[in-house]
Amino acid sequence: MTNRRWTTWLASTIAAATVTLYMAGAWLGFARGNVHVGNVPPVTWIDLLNALPFIAFPIVGAVIITKQPRNAVGWLLCAAGASSILGIFTTEYAVAALVLRRHLPAAQFVAWLSYWDWTLSPGFAPLIILIFPDGHFLTRRWRWLGILATINLVFVAASQMFASYSFAPVANPLAVPAVANMDNAFGAYFGVGTAVLAILAVAGFVVRYRRASSDMRHQMKWLLYMFMLLPPSFVLSAITPQGAVGTTSPLGIANGIVSFVSTLAVPVFIGIAILKFRLYDVDVVISRTLVYGALAAFITAVYVSIVVGIGTLVGSGGKPNLALSIVATAIVAVAFQ
Repeated sequence: MTNRRWTTWLASTIAAATVTLYMAGAWLGFARGNVHVGNVPPVTWIDLLNALPFIAFPIVGAVIITKQPRNAVGWLLCAAGASSILGIFTTEYAVAALVLRRHLPAAQFVAWLSYWDWTLSPGFAPLIILIFPDGHFLTRRWRWLGILATINLVFVAASQMFASYSFAPVANPLAVPAVANMDNAFGAYFGVGTAVLAILAVAGFVVRYRRASSDMRHQMKWLLYMFMLLPPSFVLSAITPQGAVGTTSPLGIANGIVSFVSTLAVPVFIGIAILKFRLYDVDVVISRTLVYGALAAFITAVYVSIVVGIGTLVGSGGKPNLALSIVATAIVAVAFQ
C-alpha cells in the first residue's frame, strides 16, 4: 500500500511540475516580448496553445498510474509530456538568463539542458506503441526492439549533451568538438533509426492486434483512431510555409488547430483505452469520423473543381461566380442525399 501511495505521489508531482513549468515558460516567453534570439522566434499565443496539449500527457499518465501502478505506459506518458514542456521552459530560461541578462540562478545548467531535453519526447513513441495497452512487451523477442529503442534514445540525447550546435539559443557550456563531429557524421542515421524503430513498433502493434482478445482489440482500436488523425496533421504541416507556422494567417491557424487536436488525442485516447472508459464506443466514433471526413473532402473537392476550376476556364478572373456556386451546392446536396 505504501509503494502505491509513493508512485501516486510521484506521478502527481510530475504532472504538477509540468503545469508549473508550462506557466513559467509562458511568462518568460511573453516577458521577452518581440526579441528574436538567434533561431528562437518570439513566443506567441498560438505557440502556447500548440504546447498546451503536452500538459495532458503527464496528467493522463498520473491517472493511469493511480489506477494501474504497474502499467509502464503511464510513466512513459509522464516522461514524454514533462520533457516536451521542459524543453520550452529551458529555452526561454536560457534566453532570459544569458541573452537578456536576467539575474536567474543555474543559468549555465539550464542552458545545457536546453540542448538535449527536446530529444527525449519523440524517442518515447516507439516504446509506448510496443507496450500498449497492458504495459508489457508482446514476447521476449519484441523486448529486444524496446532495448534498441532505448539505446537509440540515449545515444541521440548524449550526442546533443556535448554538441556544439543545436536548437538552443546560446552556446553549449559543455560542448566537446569530438562529439559534435560524431553527431555530424551519424546524426542522420539516428533520425533514420528512430523512424525504422517506429515502423517496427507499429508492426508489433499489428501482430499484437491479431493475437488479442476482443476486449483488448477494442482498447487497441482507440490507438488506431489516434493514428487516423495524424495524416491530416502531416499533410497540413507540409503545405504550410515555414513562415506561416505560429501566425494568424489562415494556414497558420488551421495548422495550429489540427496540430492541437492530433497532439491532444494521443494521451486522451490512450487514457480512454487503458482505463476502459466508454471503451466500446470506439466503433461508432471511427465510423462517424470516416463518414464526415469523406463528406468534408468531397464537398471541398466539388467546390474547388466547379467554382475554381470551371471559373478559371470561363474567365471569371478569380471573382466569385454565383451560378457556379449554386451548381456546386446542388451537386453536393444531391450527393449527400
